[in-house]
Amino acid sequence: ASAPEGLGRKRRTDIWKHFCYNLSERKTMCTVTEHGERHCGYKLGGKNTTNLKRHLKAHHPALYAASPEQISKEKMIAQWIARSGLPVRTVEDDAFIHMIESIDKRLAVPKKTKINNLVDQLYDDEKQKFRKQLTKVRKITLGLDIWTKRGLTASFLAISACYFCPQEEKAKHILLTLVQLSHPHTAECIKTCVDRCTEEWGIPKNKILTVITDNGSNMVTAFKKSEEYDDHSTTEEDSQEDSEEDSDDVEVEDQR
Repeated sequence: ASAPEGLGRKRRTDIWKHFCYNLSERKTMCTVTEHGERHCGYKLGGKNTTNLKRHLKAHHPALYAASPEQISKEKMIAQWIARSGLPVRTVEDDAFIHMIESIDKRLAVPKKTKINNLVDQLYDDEKQKFRKQLTKVRKITLGLDIWTKRGLTASFLAISACYFCPQEEKAKHILLTLVQLSHPHTAECIKTCVDRCTEEWGIPKNKILTVITDNGSNMVTAFKKSEEYDDHSTTEEDSQEDSEEDSDDVEVEDQR
């Protein structure tokens, strides 16, 4: 099957792989093979690609779902869900489906399982991109913080990385991981989480310039007692004191 020749707009070759236009009849026939035995054979008047897409969507949904246009739009929906923090079930909400159908009738709204898989794939792709960046940077600063839900029902440890990206020529700050912590939040537990995180992201100890934490005793102990982080850990209190000390050394010119 091939796209009809002639003047006019450029034909979508991915669509015309499944159709054949008969110039004498001025009709387009679907050449999709069903069950490996025969062609669909359905004929449509003219050669409007919108009608061809509607035919694929209605009669060959699996094939339509694999089209580049459908795949591209599904990825955009998955990216929107991931970046907005909305629940994946949003795509199965009646109001959302109605909105999408009003904007683009040709788009088959994907189910939440499909979006879940796409979000996972997007995360893996982004993670590989940042892992590659981290291999080329000279030094990395780690930032740690712990949040506890009201009622002490759950606690979470966030580990982020700050670094200068030579490819983009700018500083970057990314979240490496957000893990749930079990009580008690001992220094050993925190240190184990950090070591597991840096190993997962391929960050060697000699690339870690400093580790920034709050002044909690567990945080301080986790890195102060470790030779790997000696003289390379900083608390928020230390930063504030350094700032105050620096300010004492600054000469202020009298502008009066």
